[in-house]
Amino acid sequence: MLNLDLIEFADLVRPIQIVNEIIKQIPEITIPVPLDDIASAVGIGKIEYSPLDGFEGILLANKEKTKGGILINSNSRHHRQRFSLGHELGHFMLPRHGHEMRCGINDLKTSTGKQLSRKQKIELEANQFSAELLMPKKHFKRYTGFNGSPSMQCLMNQANDFDVSFEACAQRYCAQHDEPVAIVFSHKGIVRYSCKSPDFPFWINPSKGDPVPAFSFTKKVLNKPENSITSDCSISTNWIGNDKYYETPEDIIEDVYILENGYATTMLSFEDELEEKE
Repeated sequence: MLNLDLIEFADLVRPIQIVNEIIKQIPEITIPVPLDDIASAVGIGKIEYSPLDGFEGILLANKEKTKGGILINSNSRHHRQRFSLGHELGHFMLPRHGHEMRCGINDLKTSTGKQLSRKQKIELEANQFSAELLMPKKHFKRYTGFNGSPSMQCLMNQANDFDVSFEACAQRYCAQHDEPVAIVFSHKGIVRYSCKSPDFPFWINPSKGDPVPAFSFTKKVLNKPENSITSDCSISTNWIGNDKYYETPEDIIEDVYILENGYATTMLSFEDELEEKE
């Protein structure tokens, strides 16, 4: 059973601050992160899984948020259930959030932006809390193979070991990797969205709703067997345009994971170091 000194959380208000304190107090925390044990240690007396109509998670706590319970939609996939539990736990531990929260699927997808409503900002913070707790930065960056060249296989291994969805892990992978890397998600040859690491300087040319580049390696392998990974280089301008500060490399590496039902994920990286323009 885990024990946490709750006094240490009294002045913390940001998701990253609270998660860092949790990890600090549990230096030997196991992966995957034991959400149920952490919830119990901070005052969540009961976690129930049952069919919820229109909701993914519900937090019911006293006004002081010293004790409470969480309901999770049992009809959802396992990884969504874990993310929802982390999300509701975030509502419980973040002081500016309410003590009674009912969250639907759209709340778990709140995106960043300047024109967010107060509710959207709260849901975004809960999402950040969940991602930080499920994939603690310290442990995520120390994962075997993570600090090498970008690798789809490493990403898949991390998703499995941290017990999170592939897409959630991919977003974390991009956010934390020290090499220039981007990941493009597509369905039946149409781009859904993309994300990139802080050191990836180029814009991804195909935007949401655009077809996968016609002359890309990804386009060639979309009919490959499901659950397969294949990799090759292509001309970089299939995916990226000119940048103000960096020379456009000739080639780009496409590490392609073919999933089920027409879904595919492309990891983009470079074999050589990027060169700054003179």
